[in-house]
Amino acid sequence: MLAAVAVLLLAALGAALGTSGSGIEDLTQNYAGSAPMPSDFWAILSLPFLLAGMALMGTLEVRLESSFFGAPIEFGGTLWFLPLALTAVAAAAQWSFGYLSERRAPAAGAGKRWLLSAVSGLSLAMIALVFGLLFTLQSAELGTTLHVGSVSVGLFFGPLVLGTFTSWWGRIFHARRTAPAASWPPLASLLPACQLFAWHFVAYAGLAGLGLFVWSIIQGGVAAALTAPLWLPTAATWAFGIGHLSTFTVPEGPVGAGVPELPWWSILLLVLLALLLAVAASAIWQLRRDNRPEALSAWHSWLLLPAAYLAGGGLVTLLSALVFRANGGFLGSFSGGVGLAPWFFLILGIWGAALEASSRYVAPWLVPAIPAGLRAKLAKGRTVQHAPAPGFAEAPAAAAAPGLNETYAHPVGVPVVQDAAQQPQPLSAAAKKRLKVGAAVAGGAAVLVIVGVVAYNVLANSVFAPERQVERYLDALRDGDAGTATQILDPNVASAERVLLSNEIFSASEDRISSYTIRDVSIEGGTAMIEAELVQDTKSTPLTFVLEKAGTAAVLFNEWRMVSGADWNMSIQLPEGQSSVTVNGVQVDIPVPEGNGMFAPEAAVLPVFPGTYIVEPPQGSKYISYGSEQPVTVSASPAESGGAGAVFEAGLTEAVSTDAIAQATAHLEKCLAAKEFQPEGCPNSAFSWGDEEDYRSISWSLETEPEYQVNEGRDGDLRLYAAGGEATVSYEQNVAWGDDEPEWEKHENDVNLYFDAIVRIDGDKLSVEFE
Repeated sequence: MLAAVAVLLLAALGAALGTSGSGIEDLTQNYAGSAPMPSDFWAILSLPFLLAGMALMGTLEVRLESSFFGAPIEFGGTLWFLPLALTAVAAAAQWSFGYLSERRAPAAGAGKRWLLSAVSGLSLAMIALVFGLLFTLQSAELGTTLHVGSVSVGLFFGPLVLGTFTSWWGRIFHARRTAPAASWPPLASLLPACQLFAWHFVAYAGLAGLGLFVWSIIQGGVAAALTAPLWLPTAATWAFGIGHLSTFTVPEGPVGAGVPELPWWSILLLVLLALLLAVAASAIWQLRRDNRPEALSAWHSWLLLPAAYLAGGGLVTLLSALVFRANGGFLGSFSGGVGLAPWFFLILGIWGAALEASSRYVAPWLVPAIPAGLRAKLAKGRTVQHAPAPGFAEAPAAAAAPGLNETYAHPVGVPVVQDAAQQPQPLSAAAKKRLKVGAAVAGGAAVLVIVGVVAYNVLANSVFAPERQVERYLDALRDGDAGTATQILDPNVASAERVLLSNEIFSASEDRISSYTIRDVSIEGGTAMIEAELVQDTKSTPLTFVLEKAGTAAVLFNEWRMVSGADWNMSIQLPEGQSSVTVNGVQVDIPVPEGNGMFAPEAAVLPVFPGTYIVEPPQGSKYISYGSEQPVTVSASPAESGGAGAVFEAGLTEAVSTDAIAQATAHLEKCLAAKEFQPEGCPNSAFSWGDEEDYRSISWSLETEPEYQVNEGRDGDLRLYAAGGEATVSYEQNVAWGDDEPEWEKHENDVNLYFDAIVRIDGDKLSVEFE
């Protein structure tokens, strides 16, 4: 449990360091100087126990039940993943307990030893269940229920099996050191085979884990180093499987997409490491196995190492697997797993058979080159035995030395002949020196060749690979770097048409591509075709890029030039006489095609990169408006981006009607103030007959205000229309005849008001011309 707490603290510190520079400061502000609420404290206290439960093969289960406007919502999921560092700590503790118990009170027989080991495993299982139940997180608040726990069937059987076998291993390890191995016939050869696999796995995982640890620090810094106890043992186990030719299974979808793909050179290094350690393992097995002729000739002797590696492969596959399931809500239901191929144990069984054959036919030639001191340590002090090399006979068995068990007391198979003169002599000091120098030179040359080949292939398939050009291009599209993108793939248009390909405009655009994946690389001669998949606003778009060789770079490597990819365009149509718009806050001049006199100017089609652009119209005036800003989204799919564009048209503002009507009203008022029947240029006109001196006191009054409209006329000019108005003319008329005394009578006539006028606009000036 202490190990779980330590690992959790390191992971939390790593996560804090990895989020932002102020992570530790935020944690301090949140928790320093204030006592957490009981629920928060209990949740923090439960985390190490949940982690320990997972390490003991318990399944983490999360359930969330709530409601949304009365509709029930349920989310649930399970995760089976072993933090192998904690699992190893638990196994080591059980092994130590079994070893110390056997040393204090040796068990009387194998049956009692198994019984005591089973009791130890059962105790561990019960403790795991009790603590798992105690520290299960459950809360119900405001209609929301949360359950997080690791109690499952696996939390009982996992600790039971783990505790039983590790405790038994500790007991049998001590028993074999104090009792003759002959007392354990089934174990005399099988246990060394299992131990060889264990040390083989530990050596490989240790070296691969060291490389992964260094790489993680380079890539992720301190945060990756502090979280390594959670992921590094599993990653090293996966590296062991990949190096031994296992495939790596990942689910489809976003979970599988998040698993990085290994470059070919790293897989090559893992396979080379597997081959080197396999040779070493075969030599060690040749030293530790029973090399008596009767033992080697038994048919089952060929099965010990394959069986050990077969079982070890199944155990490694099981312990390094990650299995998940989630369901509920908008997520739907999905499940899957990440890990080594299910048939990896068969592949590892074949490796075991190959090691068995190598230990019989290859290792006897390698063992004499191992220094004697190292040979003694590898054989654990027993007499070193070699299978007879070709051309030599077997030597007779020697008497057992005091303190050695029967199995390993006979140096059977030492290469000798009947004639003592022909017996091979030990290597002289000079011969040993020459052998070491030759081995060093050959090894150094091999290392240089391997390093050179690996370095060349790494550079040729990374820095100078054709897909690297595509990656640089797509990185530029993702990061808003128009300059780099146009440098890699030139749009081949005039300078005036590149106005939208500036960093200032492109970097300010939204909805650029968010990620991409190189799906396939095909190279034929001097041409490379790269298939990529771009993601824009969660939508995937496949694209194909064509590159050609364009000389060499750094003498040895090909230089690739992108010749075709995708063309994205945006159309912008402006009213006649306008040529300037603002895109993403940058004013640009648009090369607008000229009209042909009968139709409006065509839209300008300009190259652009995928994203969303805000296009603002040309600057208008008091009376003319060209509309409002328009967002234009250029899709990453060239087929869908063809219709992307902005269209701006000239329109009248409200000020046109307001000012035109104001002038018309003033004109009408002036006309109504006239003292005549037919004022010149006015819509109010009344009929009169006879002499003018027969009329007097002429006045006009407005009875009904006319309704005004400003519209385009038949000839295309702008006109003001007034209709529906009514005015009254009042006057006095002389009704006397001839030279009689004048007789004046009052009269009134109603006159309909309707008229139109031409509206002229010149910049910020508006005039109304009345006819």
